[in-house]
Amino acid sequence: TIRPVRDSGKCIDIKNNFQGVHLWYCNGRRDKKWRAVPVVSLIELRSEADLNMCFGLSSGNTDNGNVIQLLECNGTPSQYWRIDSEGYIRSALDYNKCVDPRGPSTELGTQIQIWDCADNYQYQQWSYQSDGTIRPVLDNEKCIDIKNADFQGIHLWECNGSNDKKWRAVPVVSLVELRSEEFPTKCFDLSSANTANGNVIHLWECNGTPAQHWLIDSEGYIRSALDLNKCVDPRGPS
Repeated sequence: TIRPVRDSGKCIDIKNNFQGVHLWYCNGRRDKKWRAVPVVSLIELRSEADLNMCFGLSSGNTDNGNVIQLLECNGTPSQYWRIDSEGYIRSALDYNKCVDPRGPSTELGTQIQIWDCADNYQYQQWSYQSDGTIRPVLDNEKCIDIKNADFQGIHLWECNGSNDKKWRAVPVVSLVELRSEEFPTKCFDLSSANTANGNVIHLWECNGTPAQHWLIDSEGYIRSALDLNKCVDPRGPS
């Protein structure tokens, strides 16, 4: 059960029509129980040239073609990434958006951008090496590099052992799905993935998207993976 700290006799409960989630008296029923299922561990990619600088999605914009830049680390999902078992580097803002070489190309100077992930597409597959370099699967001699160290972009360049081509993967967040014990294929979901204040939480078919992923922190806040400054809240408050 998930209970307000201010009233441990109430539980987060499924409304009868599935159109929302609300507070109701705890009574031991399964419609008031949630299973926290670990789903994703996210990382920051910090530059070894300056560990205060992170691999980041410019303006938090996941539109195709938006550039990846080196930005002051700020602890937001626009700088959080998931490197999956196939070598795709997926944005925490949208797991269907991947780090991509513009063109596509592996030529020197190719800018790094965000683009729709494509299955079995080697241009979007990367090898994160033990020395901290990130190399295209299609060209092991190239590395993701800080563009001229001017911080205005990130591109491909020849690997040479320098720190401006090395990235430290720092674990930052472990996210969970909250699955209903009454309906195990349905999840605690942020309606329309909209983080605007007042948007409702409802029960929805589990779909593996960030709108259904949550961080339960050490103080008891339940934070949205889409924006860690947005928390589950009782309307009113009440």
